[in-house]
Amino acid sequence: MNKEVKNILYVKLLFLILVSASIFLIAMFYSQPENISITANTVSDFDNILVSYYPFNFSTLFNDAKGGNNLNCINPSCPILVNEGKFDKAVLFDGVQDELVLYSTAGGVNTDKFSFAAWVKVDTEKSDRRGAVAEFTKDGGKRRALMIAGDGQQGKAVIHYGDQKGRYAQTGDLRDGQWHHLVFTSDATNVHFYLDGALQTLTSEESGAPLGTSASISIGRTLVLDQTYYFKGTIDEVRIYNQALTAQQVTEIYGYVPQTPQAICSDNDNGKNYAVKGTATETFEGITQNSSIDYCLDNKLREFFCNSTSNVDVEIYPCFSGQSCNDGKCEIDVACTSATVNEDCGAKNNSLVCYSGSIYNQTITPA
Repeated sequence: MNKEVKNILYVKLLFLILVSASIFLIAMFYSQPENISITANTVSDFDNILVSYYPFNFSTLFNDAKGGNNLNCINPSCPILVNEGKFDKAVLFDGVQDELVLYSTAGGVNTDKFSFAAWVKVDTEKSDRRGAVAEFTKDGGKRRALMIAGDGQQGKAVIHYGDQKGRYAQTGDLRDGQWHHLVFTSDATNVHFYLDGALQTLTSEESGAPLGTSASISIGRTLVLDQTYYFKGTIDEVRIYNQALTAQQVTEIYGYVPQTPQAICSDNDNGKNYAVKGTATETFEGITQNSSIDYCLDNKLREFFCNSTSNVDVEIYPCFSGQSCNDGKCEIDVACTSATVNEDCGAKNNSLVCYSGSIYNQTITPA
């Protein structure tokens, strides 16, 4: 190969090296790392492994905000949706008969790799009864469960997994009436339990945990046939994952604060407008909570309006003197006085045809 050809090859090689280096430097200086953040609805960086999410607020009630594993109940076994949740609303269970159940097959859950997460406030009552926080069954009734022990284990957390296996977490008595965050994870080999974001020690593995019924998901009651392990207390923010959460992910969920939906209030008479009949309407997540129309009672106006917290409020308003409350508004009185105008007209010099009648809120001056 002659010298001229070699020089051409060297130039081309140098050019390729320079181009590659330029591309690398551009990628280093101008590319941005993926921004992983916590959103208003779920913890976004591992949302792809979230199977079911029960925020227990007014718009979702007992439904699954993530998938289709909606829960149901039959009165009088329905728990109460209360305002005193960890975040916004929550579900209060009576410990006697309340339960939320999915009787059809649960979609997306795994029997070996899974995680439960929930905020719970266990009632302070001490008894031998266990309280089931959340359970699901699959593959012939194998239970995956998170429970609170009775007096025998002094209110510790209980987990069930694998082929009828179980353990206790070495926690204090959780029946203290305080909010606690519970997370139970399984990666098919190891199980872990976290209390308020901190990993807890588990007792030795025990076998013989009973199988469950045909129902696939239950919150507030065990799925063990003929057992009545009802939970007594309040449950909020239940999540079921189809993988074992990492310690970092548990920390994220524990510190996660969902955005509380705000009520929206509107008043079509623009507030306290006593001369117009109006309607004040309060909506929450697109659902009408209260719609009230101004009305009269005992000659006083019930004027509905939006207060400073975006809720419908009412003022009992006595109409001014010379006004009356009529059809949801204050109106000026129209006083009708009978008059015999013949007498007034008779004193005039010009010829008038006068009639008897009523004068309606006006002054008539004869010509």
